[in-house]
Amino acid sequence: MLVDIVQDIAISSMSRYVSPINPAVFPHLSVVLLSIGIFFMAWFFVYPLIGRVLFTVEKLLLIYKIHFLPPSIISILTPYAPLLQSLEHANVYR
Repeated sequence: MLVDIVQDIAISSMSRYVSPINPAVFPHLSVVLLSIGIFFMAWFFVYPLIGRVLFTVEKLLLIYKIHFLPPSIISILTPYAPLLQSLEHANVYR
């Protein structure tokens, strides 16, 4: 039944799909959406830690150590993961 319906539809009779968003805007849009997501993720992680109390130096250092230092190190090392993985596999097959 479904096969008959699909076979009856010709490609030439279909209208071409046009995206509602210009593809030239995709890189900018991805940066904006990622920035919004990172902002809210940081807000929801940090807000329970500090509550409504004023910032002190100790709390700012704690926030820095817990929430900014490890992701910064990971974001620096992430692009090198394929290189390290390929080097590991190159040594295995010798």
